[in-house]
Amino acid sequence: MRFPKRLLVHLARFQPRAPVVRQNENKSKPFAPECEAMRSNGEGRCRSTVLYSNGRCRMHGGPSTGPRTAEGKERAMAALAAINARRPRRGQV
Repeated sequence: MRFPKRLLVHLARFQPRAPVVRQNENKSKPFAPECEAMRSNGEGRCRSTVLYSNGRCRMHGGPSTGPRTAEGKERAMAALAAINARRPRRGQV
């Protein structure tokens, strides 16, 4: 018996697919570097693959904590003042 092509296309949607296997299950051949910082609950390591240049993710490597010296704080305030001088105020166009 021949089935119409439309019916075959419809039935193909319901065919079982191959299970998705994580490629990184074999730790001897990882496909991307991972953060690997210890989790706070003690259950293994962080597995994030989006890393900063220091090799840690955004939760564990973190951005800068800001300037610490008086000279650095002065430079930061000067940069902020320069940005605010260029930014139009509310109500001004």
